Amino acid sequence: MNRKTPYSYWRRVAPHTSFEFADDYARPLLVAKRKTPETLNDITMGQLIRLTNQLTENEDFPLTVCETLLGMTAHQTLKAPAVEVVAFAGWAAGELKRIGDIWKAANIEPTKEESAAGVSNLSFGFFGTLDWYAQRMGIQRHADVENVKWVVVYQCSKMDGERTLYERRLQKQYADENNRQTNRAARRR
Repeated sequence: MNRKTPYSYWRRVAPHTSFEFADDYARPLLVAKRKTPETLNDITMGQLIRLTNQLTENEDFPLTVCETLLGMTAHQTLKAPAVEVVAFAGWAAGELKRIGDIWKAANIEPTKEESAAGVSNLSFGFFGTLDWYAQRMGIQRHADVENVKWVVVYQCSKMDGERTLYERRLQKQYADENNRQTNRAARRR
């Protein structure tokens, strides 16, 4: 194959080779003469969900990436140079991994009491995130949250997590002060 080989040919041939899709490709500046984004920080929650689901389902991820991020039709993507399409899809997969790592780092560890109560059973995936944000912001339709940039939803999640940690520390301060007063009162008797 050469630099002009169309993606349509590559996708027919690749399954019969030792090619393995990776998530560490360099971002091509263009795909079929369309400028690629420098990061995925400006995509919406809906786009993030669509790309993440497509990547995990391992269907034709490059087609979805080009359609979702560049507005290309399947026909345009199939005609585009395979080297550009595959590199862009690989780069996008790396960006999705980066975004996932950012979300994971913002998660707060449950307390032992929360774990014992079964907080791990409250993991509802993307729908849970959409539902939480809709409730937080007074949005009636989950579909409206899909139009919000993921970084906005993430920042709100991070702020709520920091608030939760503060409230835990505050409650511990109250409990510690209460214990000190109780101990002082017991010593006076």
